[in-house]
Amino acid sequence: MAAGQAVAMGYRNVYWYKEGLAGWKKGHNLLESFNFKYAHRKIPEPITPRALVEKLRSDPRYLLIDIRDENSRQKDGLIDGPTEALPLYQFHSDYTRLPDDKILVIYDIRAKQAPAAIRYLLEKKYYFTHLTYLKGGISAWVTEGLPVKAF
Repeated sequence: MAAGQAVAMGYRNVYWYKEGLAGWKKGHNLLESFNFKYAHRKIPEPITPRALVEKLRSDPRYLLIDIRDENSRQKDGLIDGPTEALPLYQFHSDYTRLPDDKILVIYDIRAKQAPAAIRYLLEKKYYFTHLTYLKGGISAWVTEGLPVKAF
């Protein structure tokens, strides 16, 4: 089961639909199709925590996009910098509120979900040069001893 694999990988906020996809369809619930044309598209290289610190100091175009859930933000805090909280589970409905004139740096706990978020944004709206993700996620940031603020 995919949910069990997600839990084994360290994800905490995991839910599954008991009836599966067939039950979901039978209940006439909405489905969003994924355009597989972009599924294997190359994504931008990640930015290291130290390089991101320098970019945040020198370039006001950088904006952090925290895709973690609220529990994770409360536990680990936020990276100290301009941040927009947009949990991954709301991405499909709220990505349009993200600015077009910024360089978005997506981050999660360990950089496991950020590449998927970038692929989604590449398909929907953004250019390759306006996106990156934090290598190692907030875990790497904290390990480097870089500043975090309470959520």
